[in-house]
Amino acid sequence: MRNYNFFPKLISTGMLSLVLGTLGVQVAEAQSRIFLLETTCVTTRTTNSFYTYWGSENRDIAVGREIYTSIMYIKNGDGFSCRLRDQNSAPKFQTLYLGFGIPDTEDIGEIVLTVYIDGNQLGYQTVSRGEAKTWPIDVKNARSVALEVTCSSRNCPNKLRFFEASLESIPSSPGGRN
Repeated sequence: MRNYNFFPKLISTGMLSLVLGTLGVQVAEAQSRIFLLETTCVTTRTTNSFYTYWGSENRDIAVGREIYTSIMYIKNGDGFSCRLRDQNSAPKFQTLYLGFGIPDTEDIGEIVLTVYIDGNQLGYQTVSRGEAKTWPIDVKNARSVALEVTCSSRNCPNKLRFFEASLESIPSSPGGRN
């Protein structure tokens, strides 16, 4: 009879370990993003040398008749660069997730968001009033990332607002450290 009880206990223990292991991985993944502005960031482009026209905020905005919470903004004509890692250190992050838009209440026109990786232009996105976009960017081998906002039309919205600006950490291997 003992042999019959051994196998169900073994299966139950195995299933419990599998469930707890999966939950542990999900919790670790959920905690692996940080806000971009928590890294070291400096102004790279400005329309006024006395003021910084980018930063964090926490305000609800309407974009395309949907509500978003703006966590960061960059004023038209400004930009900044953030250090992702020191020159000779191992990569810390794998993806930068950007979510951005121009509120429905802003002036008509377009803004261009340009992204630079290690000083080289990666690409750009053009955004119009009432339009929200997302842009995942591979930063695994990057030392720095820069974001700049410029006007692409005669009438320009005042600021580009971000509802996401997070860096996803490179997952650590079991028993290892990043």
